[in-house]
Amino acid sequence: MSDPYFTKTMEDLFTAYKTFTVDLPLAGTRWAFGIGQEKDVTTTVWKGYDASIRVATAAVDSLYRTPLFGTTVSSVANQMLRWQQLGTSATNLMTTNLRQGIGIPTAAEVKALTERVTILEAKSTEATPKTAPRVTLNRIRPFDSHASTPTSAVEERAAA
Repeated sequence: MSDPYFTKTMEDLFTAYKTFTVDLPLAGTRWAFGIGQEKDVTTTVWKGYDASIRVATAAVDSLYRTPLFGTTVSSVANQMLRWQQLGTSATNLMTTNLRQGIGIPTAAEVKALTERVTILEAKSTEATPKTAPRVTLNRIRPFDSHASTPTSAVEERAAA
């Protein structure tokens, strides 16, 4: 007595093969010559697609049921993780030595410095009084007396 799961899989494989090699070209030709309808082609395509998906699902299921596959995937994953740990350790060793030799700051040091600069910038903006532009100009005017020409800013505006 044969396995019903295997029998169904073989039927699906035959259906997909027959649909894509015989039925679909025939339905497409009929539709191209105006004998068939687009609906026939669509139905045929879906029939073949469904059968091929069932075959692929059965293949993946049988693969996962195999003990050898599980053992292989497990050992490959373990080896990959070990290589990753080795690479991370080597990278950390090299970058630490490089950083100490050249004097490059760590990311934590750069972040702390950035935060400190931001705080100081905020404090300096709060401490600086907001003055009007005219007041600033009045503070600068005494420097006009040291210019090479003795004219003041008021006289320059009146001349213009």
